[in-house]
Amino acid sequence: MSRCARDLLLELLEDLDSDQFDRFTDILTYSGLEPPVRPGEVEGRGRGGITCLLIERFTEKRALEITLQILRDIRANQTARHMEEGCTDLVHAVLQSQTESPNDPQTPPPEVPPTSPPNPNSTLIHCSQQFQEELLKEKGNEIYHVLDKGVRKRLALLINNVEFDRENMRRKGAQKDEENMEKLLRALDYHVIKHSNLSGREMDEAIRSFAGRSEHAKSDSTFVVIMSHGQRDKILGIHHGPDNPDDFLPVDNIFTHLNTANCPALLNKPKVILIQACRGGDEAV
Repeated sequence: MSRCARDLLLELLEDLDSDQFDRFTDILTYSGLEPPVRPGEVEGRGRGGITCLLIERFTEKRALEITLQILRDIRANQTARHMEEGCTDLVHAVLQSQTESPNDPQTPPPEVPPTSPPNPNSTLIHCSQQFQEELLKEKGNEIYHVLDKGVRKRLALLINNVEFDRENMRRKGAQKDEENMEKLLRALDYHVIKHSNLSGREMDEAIRSFAGRSEHAKSDSTFVVIMSHGQRDKILGIHHGPDNPDDFLPVDNIFTHLNTANCPALLNKPKVILIQACRGGDEAV
């Protein structure tokens, strides 16, 4: 493996800030690459570790192609341009070394599968710059103001109740929903605050605490996502049952905690509230 190619990849990853690097590793594991990169393989790895993973898993050419594609996907345009323009000679040398056999000039270049496009079910697809500019020009007055990425601090709250006191209420597979939702929120540039397996009172306190976070003053929006069992106008806590029917969070409490009086930092900013509250076998609810 060429030391120069390794240095180039490491330099590119070191150009990314922490949020960009997180999105880079997310796409690396969920973009349908062959051979695949599993989430467990990137967990806990820094930039040097991801560099080693790329060059050990793929050819030099493939590693460079994948890196460039993901940089474009996460809109790390300056870093992508650095790779394309500032390192042209090195990239060209690496690509040539992968497609020409030094021992047999008649040997055809090996077939390298094209970079797999991002899986639309797991990767955020950005609109084009042209579409964005046209939309802002036509309907700019109807669109909430979006802060520049360099100054904003977006927060999202994610609560997922999986394990309940009553075994038959366990929400099997809910961890996958949580994982996918977290990846989506992070791709949208939100720092995700997560809680699992809370009572009704604990959910209420988590939302109250979230509403009081100082970061909202430097944000342009927020998400609150709650996944649990539910009834009409209620989200059930993990202790809910016939012997404890009062363990729930009233849905109205969410709006109360996020209103102007209790969360002035989010005044005139979009507050997206998503509730996944299955009702079990109670079809009449």
